[in-house]
Amino acid sequence: MLLSHTPPVTKENDTSSQARKQIHTNAMGAYTITPQTPLAAPQNQYLIDYNTWISKALEARDLPPMPCTSIRPMLLQEAEVLEQIESRRLAIPLGEVRWEREGVGGSATSTNGLHGSKGKAKEGDRKQLTPGQAALRRTALMSIIQMIESLEPLLKEASGKSMDEWDRWCGNLMTDLLKNNGTCWGECLEVGAWWAKKKDPNSDSNT
Repeated sequence: MLLSHTPPVTKENDTSSQARKQIHTNAMGAYTITPQTPLAAPQNQYLIDYNTWISKALEARDLPPMPCTSIRPMLLQEAEVLEQIESRRLAIPLGEVRWEREGVGGSATSTNGLHGSKGKAKEGDRKQLTPGQAALRRTALMSIIQMIESLEPLLKEASGKSMDEWDRWCGNLMTDLLKNNGTCWGECLEVGAWWAKKKDPNSDSNT
């Protein structure tokens, strides 16, 4: 879950690649994950249940329950053969978030999510989602729901629920997430990309 915070904003004349990425991330209504990003366990009980059950199922199969936190260390372990190790992680909220509507950091907000003077979307300026931002978050929410549905055999086994109990739990999950805005505290989907370049063995031998 993403906690309330004021993320970094880009400077007016900053045209670096990192600044452009941040501007695009802001405009999407997503959040860049850095070591300083405040994250916590979800408050939604159904997502708490899901996290508990999927962790139990994966650990029983010797699989990491949180691969996003382990991929970069795995690449760094191969530093002798890899270079230019990079990554990018984003948190996509699953819907409207309370602390966004309240205006994190006391920033002024325009109705389209863009900073009025600069034309750049600032992460602290989101009291109202644009149609594109809302669509992205709805897609993230549906991805979570569909993933839970596809993992039904594993989750039902880990939870110990009967078929009737499972169907009832799933029905309540759908109602809470799709109709009751059950993710308003900042529950989010994390997505990421990691990449590296293999070192040229010939260049190493010449040094």
